[in-house]
Amino acid sequence: MTSALLILLLQLPGQGDVQVELSIRDATSGAPIPYVDVTVAVSEDTSRARPRVADQNGATRFVAPVGATVQLGVTALGYEPWTLTMVVDGPVAPVTVWMSPRPIELEGLSATAERTDRALTRFGFYARERRGAGTFLGPDVFEALNATRATDVLRRDLSVRMFRGEPVFNRGETGFSSTCLPRLVVDGVVVREASRSALDPLPRFDDLAPVRDIAAIESYPTGIGAPPEYAGGGLACGVILVWTKR
Repeated sequence: MTSALLILLLQLPGQGDVQVELSIRDATSGAPIPYVDVTVAVSEDTSRARPRVADQNGATRFVAPVGATVQLGVTALGYEPWTLTMVVDGPVAPVTVWMSPRPIELEGLSATAERTDRALTRFGFYARERRGAGTFLGPDVFEALNATRATDVLRRDLSVRMFRGEPVFNRGETGFSSTCLPRLVVDGVVVREASRSALDPLPRFDDLAPVRDIAAIESYPTGIGAPPEYAGGGLACGVILVWTKR
């Protein structure tokens, strides 16, 4: 079944390539359909055959060489899938294709799904959780505990213990100081560097954000597995990442 796509082919000067801009729309309302899955396969260059996701305006783009055969596929939940094979032989008039709604019948179906947060997905929280290199306390944990302080939630992490109200990692036989404070990162910003002293640390962990505003926490006792841009000098004492609700 045909679906919703506005295709503009624009010649890129001096490069022999054509830029293809896609705009995906609902056939009933005419509104853009955000975050749909788009697959592009270019016969002359299989390295360009990569899936992509349209943005919030239902738009995406790719580049193909003139003369190439391009296979396009668009899928979105609640719509008929759409495919097109085209030969890129230069600029052409805009082509509009509309994605036709396809109702999803759920009668008699009982389903459960793990809650996900779009911002946490964008920051890579769930991808790192699947790899399992650290400890991950997500939105479901925060809702279930109904805690009054962030440290109350962090106590669920068995690699963490509290020293004078501040989280430190259990080091066992590694020989690191028991008061080795981990680096703290909030929404991608380092707010406190790692320290070997727990005397009057600023800011304190429970002062980073009200617990009701925290979406998730991830922790790495040695920094291994943490995003490299957040690990840095915090490797010796570990790293704790805090993500607030957006």
